[in-house]
Amino acid sequence: MVAHGRQKQARLGDSAVAQPKTPNFSNGRDIHAFFWTSSQNVPIDGLKTLRNQLSLKPGEDSVSTQDARLILVKEWLETSPGAQDVFGVLEKGPQPTTTALCVSILSCLLTLTSLHFVYQTLGQPIVKKLLTAQRMRRLDSYLSGAHSDLCLAALKLLNAISKFAGGKEQKCLLESFSWDVKVFHKLLYMRRKGKDGEHDILARPDIRTLSMFLEQHRDIFLSIFKGLNADPHLVVRYVLEVLWTNLWQDQKVKRTLKVGLFGETTVQHLLKLYERSAQEGSDPEHVPADVVHHFLLAICTHRGVGICFADNGWYPRRDADAETNQKGGKFHNKILANTLKTLKVNDDARQQELALKVLRACPELVAGYLSSTGLTLEPRLSSKWLANIAFLGAIVSLPVPVESFFLPTGTAGSSSAPARYTYQPTPPPLATVVENVLPSASLKVHLSKALQAPSALVQHAAGLALAQCMHKCEKVLDAFRTVEQALEEDESDGQWARRRVEVEREVRRRAPDFQVIIAFSNTYRSRGGAGGIPPSTKSAMLSELAQRLLWLYHRCVPSLVAEARYDVGKSLQTFPDQESCGSDMPTETEGLHRLQQLHVLKMLKESDQFVWFAKAAPSAPSNIHILLKLFFQTTHGAIREALTSLLTHALRDSLLFQHDHEELHLWLDALPSTVRSPGVESPDDAPLTDERESVVAFLDECMQRCAKTPHRYLEELDVLVTVDLCRSTNASPVVVTVLEQLSAKMRSSLLTPSDALALTTYVRKVVVSLLGKQPDLVLCQSIAARLATIVIGDDVFPKYPVIAAALRKEVEILDACISRCSFEPRTADDQMETSPSSAVQTFVEHVEQIENQSGSAVAQAYELVDWLRLVDQFLNSEIINRLAAVVKRLHPPALSTFYLHLNPETNLLCASEREELVAWVPVDWLLLHASSEQLRSTHFSSILSDALGTSRKSLYTYKRFCGIAIHRLVLGSFTDVGCILDTLTHLIACAKAELASQEFFVLKSFVLVERQNIRLLSCADDLPASAHPALRRLLDLMIDHTEYTDRSLVSSICKHWIATISNSINKTPGKNISGLLVWIKFMAFEDLLDITGQVLRSLQSCENSDVAATDGEMLNLVEELLSSLVHYEGKLVSGWLNEHLSAFLSLRQLLPTVNVLERVIARSVNGLPIPSDESAIKSVVDEAQLHWASRLSSLPRDASSAWSRDTAVAVASFIYRSSVARNHFWTWLALGDLSEKPALDRLAPAIHAYFDSSFDEEFNATSDGDLVKTLFSSLAKQFFNRPAKDRDTQVLMMCLIKIMKRCSTRRSDFVKTLVKWTSTLSVDILHQEALHMTPILDEICGGDIDPFVEAITSHALQWAVRHLSDNADTTDIDEASLDDLIEVLYLGKGIITHFSEPVIAAAIRQHLRHPRVMYLAEVLFSKISLKPANVNRHLQSILQHAHFNQSSTSDVAIEEKGAVVNLLFKMFRAYPANTCQPSHIQPLIHLYSGTLSSPDRQLFAIFRLFETQRKTSVASIFAQWSQLGSSSQLSSLDAISNLDANCLLRTCLNLPDRRTLAVDNEEEVTVSRVEDGLIYDPVFVLLLFAQALIESPPRSALSWVSLYRTNVVSLVIRCMSSADVAVRQLASLQLGLLWKLMQTADMQEKGHVIHLLDLLRDQLPEMSEISDEPPIRLASYTTLLLAHALRGIFYPSNFIYPITARFLLQRPELDVHDVPMLYGLLYSSSGDWKKERAWMVRFLADGMLSSEDWRLLKRRHTWDLLASLFQGSFNDRTLRHGILEVLANLTSHSQATTSLVLKSSLIQWIEMQLLIVKTDESIAWAKIIENILVVVDSGKIEQATKGEWQTGLLRCLTKLLYDADILLLRLIARSMSRLSSGRLHHSPSLSDALELALERLIKYEKSSALSLAGHRYRACASREALPPHRSQRLHQLPFKDNLASWGSIVEGLWSVAIRHGVSEDFCGQLSARLLLWRTACGSSGSRVGEWAREQAVTLLKDQAS
Repeated sequence: MVAHGRQKQARLGDSAVAQPKTPNFSNGRDIHAFFWTSSQNVPIDGLKTLRNQLSLKPGEDSVSTQDARLILVKEWLETSPGAQDVFGVLEKGPQPTTTALCVSILSCLLTLTSLHFVYQTLGQPIVKKLLTAQRMRRLDSYLSGAHSDLCLAALKLLNAISKFAGGKEQKCLLESFSWDVKVFHKLLYMRRKGKDGEHDILARPDIRTLSMFLEQHRDIFLSIFKGLNADPHLVVRYVLEVLWTNLWQDQKVKRTLKVGLFGETTVQHLLKLYERSAQEGSDPEHVPADVVHHFLLAICTHRGVGICFADNGWYPRRDADAETNQKGGKFHNKILANTLKTLKVNDDARQQELALKVLRACPELVAGYLSSTGLTLEPRLSSKWLANIAFLGAIVSLPVPVESFFLPTGTAGSSSAPARYTYQPTPPPLATVVENVLPSASLKVHLSKALQAPSALVQHAAGLALAQCMHKCEKVLDAFRTVEQALEEDESDGQWARRRVEVEREVRRRAPDFQVIIAFSNTYRSRGGAGGIPPSTKSAMLSELAQRLLWLYHRCVPSLVAEARYDVGKSLQTFPDQESCGSDMPTETEGLHRLQQLHVLKMLKESDQFVWFAKAAPSAPSNIHILLKLFFQTTHGAIREALTSLLTHALRDSLLFQHDHEELHLWLDALPSTVRSPGVESPDDAPLTDERESVVAFLDECMQRCAKTPHRYLEELDVLVTVDLCRSTNASPVVVTVLEQLSAKMRSSLLTPSDALALTTYVRKVVVSLLGKQPDLVLCQSIAARLATIVIGDDVFPKYPVIAAALRKEVEILDACISRCSFEPRTADDQMETSPSSAVQTFVEHVEQIENQSGSAVAQAYELVDWLRLVDQFLNSEIINRLAAVVKRLHPPALSTFYLHLNPETNLLCASEREELVAWVPVDWLLLHASSEQLRSTHFSSILSDALGTSRKSLYTYKRFCGIAIHRLVLGSFTDVGCILDTLTHLIACAKAELASQEFFVLKSFVLVERQNIRLLSCADDLPASAHPALRRLLDLMIDHTEYTDRSLVSSICKHWIATISNSINKTPGKNISGLLVWIKFMAFEDLLDITGQVLRSLQSCENSDVAATDGEMLNLVEELLSSLVHYEGKLVSGWLNEHLSAFLSLRQLLPTVNVLERVIARSVNGLPIPSDESAIKSVVDEAQLHWASRLSSLPRDASSAWSRDTAVAVASFIYRSSVARNHFWTWLALGDLSEKPALDRLAPAIHAYFDSSFDEEFNATSDGDLVKTLFSSLAKQFFNRPAKDRDTQVLMMCLIKIMKRCSTRRSDFVKTLVKWTSTLSVDILHQEALHMTPILDEICGGDIDPFVEAITSHALQWAVRHLSDNADTTDIDEASLDDLIEVLYLGKGIITHFSEPVIAAAIRQHLRHPRVMYLAEVLFSKISLKPANVNRHLQSILQHAHFNQSSTSDVAIEEKGAVVNLLFKMFRAYPANTCQPSHIQPLIHLYSGTLSSPDRQLFAIFRLFETQRKTSVASIFAQWSQLGSSSQLSSLDAISNLDANCLLRTCLNLPDRRTLAVDNEEEVTVSRVEDGLIYDPVFVLLLFAQALIESPPRSALSWVSLYRTNVVSLVIRCMSSADVAVRQLASLQLGLLWKLMQTADMQEKGHVIHLLDLLRDQLPEMSEISDEPPIRLASYTTLLLAHALRGIFYPSNFIYPITARFLLQRPELDVHDVPMLYGLLYSSSGDWKKERAWMVRFLADGMLSSEDWRLLKRRHTWDLLASLFQGSFNDRTLRHGILEVLANLTSHSQATTSLVLKSSLIQWIEMQLLIVKTDESIAWAKIIENILVVVDSGKIEQATKGEWQTGLLRCLTKLLYDADILLLRLIARSMSRLSSGRLHHSPSLSDALELALERLIKYEKSSALSLAGHRYRACASREALPPHRSQRLHQLPFKDNLASWGSIVEGLWSVAIRHGVSEDFCGQLSARLLLWRTACGSSGSRVGEWAREQAVTLLKDQAS
């Protein structure tokens, strides 16, 4: 074939006349010449050469600007602009091959010119030509043609156009391309022929891959997937990656659109890719199935992502009933439900994983899927059945959707607040729950057959599935029980409890019978481990599975188990056989064996048929013997824990451990762990056998015997305790049985020496463990004595003296432990020997040479332990440590036994290594071994801490530890009490950190109440003083003296000391007083007052000499009593202190060293709230109330005569309340030199009180001019020398202010003094208090203070320029100082330009983004006059600042943006002729957002100022404006398209109808609400829209649609309801122009739009050219309807579209005098009636703007309809909120509100609705009530209702107070303060409302963490949102939870109470808070508080006079 082709070509060449040579293009002229010379017939070879020469290689993404191809293209296109040579060829209609080559050349040209910006101008003309309608139609024809190369070239060209210049022309291409080309869908099925897999198919794209680069349309998008399964792997991966990155992760694309694209059909196409599971190509990762699997996992298995929607778990969908849901009706995830049915879960592991993860993410699908999937479950040995049953188990094992059990109204948690969720009141449907547990009723038959099948594999698979079902049942039941407990349901009446019982009943019905499980278990129990032969792995697996099923049946369906006669104890009988297999068992089998044991133990615990003492046969061991044996044999922690739990559960109800079931743990822990090799003997040849077997056998026998006759042993146990002590024993009777049997067997010689030693050691360890839980040592001592008589004697093992000595040693260790708790035993220092013998040394050296052997290391370690037990020679700490090191090397766990055989008398334990003590020694053993010296050491304390921290301890364990420490507090000997108390404190501290609060209280009760030692020790008169600090530390840790429950624990001790001191109060104090000091703070308040009064009376009766002779204990007692008393709060203590003021004053001379006495005196006489240093507002408020309560209490007659230089607070209080005290103070102040007086900072409160409280006649009579001048100078010096902001400096400042105010004749001298001291201030430090004082003095003194204002301003500006220049970091700026400086600058006095301009420059240069600094610069700029050049320089500094550019391109805080714009606004208005430059305006365009916020209004004013000044429009600049920050737009239409459609819609709904077109003044643009930043400025939008229609109206249908979809036309229509004539005029002109343009528009919706505009035009009167009559103002409801209708045309998916369209088409014209669609939607009967009704209510709220709108509503009785709907929809939250929004808008208009109150009884209706207050409506009601109070015509209403209307509103506010928080309370208090009716004077209802408000305020104060720190002077700085309140943010509070809210509430309530004559007590509580609030925010911050303070001072003066 190839040869024949060549011959044919040769013949053709021969016949040709001449063939032109293939051209070579070296420059652009050659190319142009080629096309020019070949204009008639262009050679194909030349075109191919040119195409190849201009093409880019695959992967060649970057090309140099000097590349030969670029230079060639540049030269050619400069010669032939716009590639006219190529277009000329195309115009002639050449052959398809030639056309394809020309098109390819054009695409190469666009690709090359797009690479660099400098060449894009060459390619732009080509793009413009190609995008013309004619050429785009031709390109469409290329795509529709049959020539593949031409089609491919056309796609390449389209791709090049799309990518040209970074996608600049994509929008135009999208509009111009004809997407309805029918053949386009067929192109998606065309693929490159051949199987060349080596090349990159994306680098050489074909028709299908190129189509992916175009903008997607829905139909074409869906067509892509139809053949995707036939595409190469690279194409598949590319398509899915693009979809995930550019579609699913693009937040701008609506999710509904995404889900619409990925329907069931699309997913089915993707599922076909699972068939391609093999590797494609050389790369092992090229597997299409993996790619699609991960893609589907991403979009199908994450709730809320992709096509996976969040469902309700096991609950049905809320808009569908349960029955419909169960039938497969309405799901949240219908797409996934249908997709699951098509997955081949048994054939593909990937599809199975996808199915499981989908079901996990969508629990609602599980029940329906299992019932519809049709899994074959008939048991048979086949892979399909095994896969089915395994998949069933996997589905059942999915987690329980517990999150669906909660109500959806919960709140998520955070780092500072826990999550709050409320459980559903009703459980999920029973059928759904059961289908998730046991999916099918027929499953019972299938599983029963499978468990009895002959195949072990079938049995195992079925058993696993059944186990998984039972596990799921267990989790479900546990979850239901959790909900029951949370809801506190009754077992019989609770819904969740009943559903749990129903689930158990249904599971029982569907589960296989228990006999089947028993048979299955017996089969493999008999096979496995019989005769000591290890079971096979198969038998072990099946046996473990059978045992697991037995346990799960006992756990989940106990009623089913109860019907079968099954002895659960038989399961224990296999344990000995299994253990006999021992080491012969393989590792995997051993693990299954341990797991089976765990199942058995859990089953026995669940069963109520298990009897612990039963035996399977008379010769068989008992159950408890088997369990105890397993306990010491096993080393697995889980099994030991299960054993302990089982034994505790089994024995807790028996008389053996009924008294304390926790005691069994002590008996188990005492079991021996010694391991011995066979044939081991003691030094006296006694055989040493295994101790564990003998102890377990003996303990089993004793427990069996005790269980038969328990009462006999209980009586014998009582005999061990002396009869005269009436106490109950706290030990098990088994201990008596053990002693009895041990004695009997010893007497009868039935015990071997080894067994006797083992049993004696066991008894010793049990008794030592019982020490801590015994109330005393009597029982333990009796047991030890009886044990000694049994095992010690000459007849005890005379042949084995070593064993006999070991027995004596055990008894000695027990006696030593007990004696450690009664007296200090003999220590090692008292022994005769001081060093071990040589035999011991030799032995130790020998054992240190022993090498580790894996087989015998354990036995060797325990042999050393036995040597320690049996050796009877002296051992020192060195020997013990060396032996311990050997034991640790051999077998570390043996150390725990090793250390237990050390005698506490030897003190050898604590000398051991720290690591071993912490790891292996019990804490109680450490406490018993530690001597007094060791207890005092920090080394032992650290060891004890580490030992306590090794594992978590229980309350029972801590009680034992504390019990041992308490036992060591031996009465009668107080030598070591301190160290023991410190040890006890250490134990309790660890317990406090580890235990829960309730458990810790039980421990405190145990230590202080149950144990008598602490109480007796605390009441001891002779307790040494050295023990008091330790006792105090213990009590401070355990007892909170503010809690009554804690104080009740030590009440008996406190009463003892009160009685003791009362009996000896009239005598010389004895030593017992020091013991009382510890307990004073824990006494009851009444007792404390009583004992303090007795002490005061006793001291007053004593002579001075007697007091001097008294020792320091009495002084300590007085000081402790007064210190405790002064911290108490309440009126009672204040009154008591005031009553005993005379006694306190007389004691000052008797007890000069008692410092607290001064505070008591100050507390006694303080009458005005004085702020303290407390941080919590609750403490400050309580203190202020106490001061206010005692303000008018009488002073003692001798108080003035006894007055002297006391503390500042007490003196100030005396001065306020006593005219004599004022005279004495001034006289004393005038005597002598001021330098001899106390420091002025201490005298300042008294000086301030004098000038504040003295009458004018008093002041004039006593004040000396020179003294005042000297005093002022001294105070000024002290004040200016204290730049720190503290309380003393503030008091000094108030003194200066008061003197300036009172001494007006000497102000000039005072001002000179202030100026002098101001000049001494350093410019590096700002005196903040001096700054704050300046505005106050200016208000008082006026112009007299100007020199000081100038001086302090100059100083502050010098500080500011340094501070701002040095601190480049804005976080270091002192904002408080800047606020004070701004306040001073507002005065406008003394501001020097050369000081101010550097501040402005520094602020702009380094702190442009700091709002406070910008406000400072703004104030300075407005107060000084700068030259125009300087203003321009500062302006350019701002506009060229780097941070300004950042602010222009990113979202910035409104405060930061506002501060910068404020400064710019002032600068532009300063010199418009200089500042209004184009270069200054251009940067502002990116800062402008187009909203009605204050910054945007100011920027808009700047733009209008520029137009006025320059006579030039800014339209060209606004053409580049974009709120989204896009820079590719070139026209005003682009700017319109970039507007936020949602924000425009919000503007339409919340139309600012008062916005005017006139130029904004400065005051108007700076005032805005919070909502204004969320809506566009309609004036800006109107002007921009007008410019777009004139300059660049839309030309294509897509452009028109995009324009309308922005909702801009809807806003223009809405502007026809504006109150401003100019706005309506502008809107009408734009609508006229729009109507004209629509006549020629090419748009499918053209007819709809024109009809709508015609309807609007018909409502407007015809305007002539000569008429000046403005357009009428249309009703808001008319324009709002048209706006919604227009939006519906372009958003047809909106449900309101067909309704509005039908309404408008049914009427020839609109009725502007009616509310449209009112009845039709308000009482709709369609399927969407809820949505239609809610929309209508929202429509009514949005349209209520003017009086005309109210007339429309009133005409149709609209409010009456809404009121009836509101009353009948109590549970419809959405409807009620919507009606409240309507009411809010209605009450924002005076006419509507007045009409509703008078004619519709609105107030009475509101009162009826508030009979039941819903929390989510409280804010709305409060705002509506405030609207009524503000808006209504009060005079008219007052006259009509006789003042009753305010009484009704007060009742409404009272209802809202019951659950009001602090923010709602602020809103209510503000409304209450507006009540002014005379009927409320002395009204009980007002008193009740105020008391309720105060109650809510007090509740807030108790829980609030607010403090007064940092709020002074600025608490009122925030501006409140004032009424009327409209529907926007109706349910949100406009306040923050801060101190300002608290202060505003106090002011409001106080003003109401004072105005209407409420009770004095109530006013007093509010007055105390008001004065505190005034102190916090200063006199300027609370004018009401300052007036109240002045009145309170006047009242005090009147009372004193």
